[in-house]
Amino acid sequence: MIGRSAKKHSIHLTQVTATSERPGSKGTYIVRLSPANRRKLKVKNGAYLDVSYGDASVPACLSVDDELDDNTIRTDQTIRTAIHLDKILQGSGKATLVHDPTGSGDLTHPIVVQPSSFRGPSLLNRLLKQQYLMCVVHHALPEDMEKPIARLTTDSMAVIGVESGSKILLVGSNGKTRPMRCLAIGDGQRLPVQSMHTVFTVPEYQRRRRGKKRISYGIVRRREGEEPLGLPWITLDKQTRLLLEVAPWQPMLIGRYPLQVLAAELGQVVSAVALSALGGAIVVPDWLKQDYPLLPWTIVAVGFVTVVGLIWWKIRSRL
Repeated sequence: MIGRSAKKHSIHLTQVTATSERPGSKGTYIVRLSPANRRKLKVKNGAYLDVSYGDASVPACLSVDDELDDNTIRTDQTIRTAIHLDKILQGSGKATLVHDPTGSGDLTHPIVVQPSSFRGPSLLNRLLKQQYLMCVVHHALPEDMEKPIARLTTDSMAVIGVESGSKILLVGSNGKTRPMRCLAIGDGQRLPVQSMHTVFTVPEYQRRRRGKKRISYGIVRRREGEEPLGLPWITLDKQTRLLLEVAPWQPMLIGRYPLQVLAAELGQVVSAVALSALGGAIVVPDWLKQDYPLLPWTIVAVGFVTVVGLIWWKIRSRL
């Protein structure tokens, strides 16, 4: 769960509807609030908020909607899915979900929105056009126990633009982030495994009401291998989950790790620096060599140190 710590400013909303236009999304998921609610939260347009329903909480980027009333929040479908609200779709589906204190509405709880400790993508991330993906946490597979790796489906890696062995950025609770090497979930591996049901408690927000009976995801009407709530899995070992303060069955954000994106392009930079150093040493004028006889070697040495540093950074970025 992300960002459930108490914060000074929060609002409670009683109506949820879908986003249609998505200004300011820029590779992430958004919620839309009225200008008055933005002022109550004391945040800027584009800030990240924690959107909570019951036991579920996810981060989303704020986009102010001047035409929205103060009781309503517009959310992307992925946000609604992650906190297990009924999907608000076009067609025959409901256009709005309502919380009624008498219990007769669609929502058991109001939607709670508060500023998030997650500050969003850095300047470098924004320059590289960061793409986030919402995933649901699964415990590490047996072969990955006590290993600092995450596993994603190949489709998920394609969405955020990484390959197996690349680093990804994990966004956990209370704004905690951590880079981690990512590998693909094997083609024959079906998730969730049975221990997700027997060892970890399926939280309330992952249950749905069918008639008068509460049916638990993963136990009833869920076959092994299905994705929870339509979101992809990410597997994490216990140590990583503790550091990020996330637990199995909870949603979290992931994205590319921008420093590795740059490191992947360092090959051409290394060659350019090496050639520039050699060229600079060769073209030093004779009169300057007389006054500074070690200047050509100094240029070569600086170039050598720079090349070694860049290569070292590229190697380190893979680990």
